[in-house]
Amino acid sequence: MQNRFIFFTEPRTNTFTTDLNQPLGKGVQGRVYKGVNNDTREIVAIKRIFAMDSVGIQKCMKEAQIMECLSQTYSINIIKYHGVARDQFTFSIAMEYASRSSLDVWLKDKTQSTMKDKQLFIMLGVASGLFYMHAEKILHCDIKPANIMLGRDLQPKIGDFGLSKRIGVEDLSRIAGTPYYFSPELLLTGFCSPLYGGLHSEASDMYSFGLLCWCILTQSASPNTKFKNPADLLYGVVRDGYRETIPAEPHCPNKLSNLIQLSWWHDPQFRPKAIKAVEVIEEVIREESGASHKLN
Repeated sequence: MQNRFIFFTEPRTNTFTTDLNQPLGKGVQGRVYKGVNNDTREIVAIKRIFAMDSVGIQKCMKEAQIMECLSQTYSINIIKYHGVARDQFTFSIAMEYASRSSLDVWLKDKTQSTMKDKQLFIMLGVASGLFYMHAEKILHCDIKPANIMLGRDLQPKIGDFGLSKRIGVEDLSRIAGTPYYFSPELLLTGFCSPLYGGLHSEASDMYSFGLLCWCILTQSASPNTKFKNPADLLYGVVRDGYRETIPAEPHCPNKLSNLIQLSWWHDPQFRPKAIKAVEVIEEVIREESGASHKLN
């Protein structure tokens, strides 16, 4: 079964074919299918969202606008935007197809995900993608393995911008995302009051990035799972200062461990910027490569 749409973005109009027999995934609002860009013959992923009201359509348009803006950065570590379409029942966004599924799926493959060079390569790509996002004054707000797509050669690509926010345009005190990846200030704002917490920021994205790195190092589906409800999570992370245990050398080099610990700092002003994460991980990769050559 196939469903043909006309997708459009300014200034060009492209046509796409959605193959409803090839679902790639599903969420609360809709499903993602494999498709084809009929003009370029590129394989694409098409996110179809059902039963849209005016508020839902506005949210989808915002996601598409953010994706279009980010596509102009030409970062290989951000999912490329292709276009949007609407019919009576659905709103669809066409985007780059990632051939290796998502990071959370890859982490389950213990024959691959335990390789340090691949782990560092993925961390570097995500940090680079965040750098480009933050340079455009866009916050992701939901960095986690399920939202990192993997392309050919495991090239990581940040995806799912449904919760992303534009600095200076949107209300950064409206907390959204996955609580297990929330920074302390977002936990306070989300579960207590903005008077006690803080806003979405580059620093809160970097906190989530630190937890993502921990997931990669430990092949874990999620951090902070010892907490079974929001109250326990709030008390554990904010009041008690709980942080996950980072693997020791040689599994996690000291410089990388220090970077992750800084990303988890309680005070957001002391967390590293994305460009700093890129620099540190690049240095770790060079050192690991040098050590490997010496052993050989």
